[in-house]
Amino acid sequence: DMALALPRKPAAVEAHRWRGEALLELGRLDEAEAAFGRYLASGGRPVANVYVARGIIRAGAGRYADAVADYNRALALEPDARTHALRGWVYLARQAYRPALDDFDAAVRLEAGWTGGYYQIAFIASPELVVRESVLCRGSRADECGPPTAAHLPQTRDRGKRLPVSAQSSNH
Repeated sequence: DMALALPRKPAAVEAHRWRGEALLELGRLDEAEAAFGRYLASGGRPVANVYVARGIIRAGAGRYADAVADYNRALALEPDARTHALRGWVYLARQAYRPALDDFDAAVRLEAGWTGGYYQIAFIASPELVVRESVLCRGSRADECGPPTAAHLPQTRDRGKRLPVSAQSSNH
């Protein structure tokens, strides 16, 4: 078993990361989170995608402050629209509207073609209008439209442009 062999070979730090990615693909989220944690604790080079993956796992488990902390670390390493949007969904789901708006605004500035970001900004500004006038959502995928619900929580690895929901923290 790889889990038994890895602790005996600290020089194989990257193997923890690879294991985390494989476990994430298999949907074994608790194990994937632990493997990413071992990677980082063993001196693995901090990389944004490890923190983003762990943030998605933590948000899906309802550990919102931990998810935001991971997204913060990822953004410090590599600012990008997707990670801002992920953190924005976390804030929005927790009704922390100001930091959510800041993150969706940053996401749209970085990726102007992401229509879901404009929709979320409009939702925060006027939720009644957006819910009533679904025209703002026409042509977009369903997971980018509508007020966030538990159905938006990430359950597995997010590989595409799908931008899941969850979390709040004062660490914005």
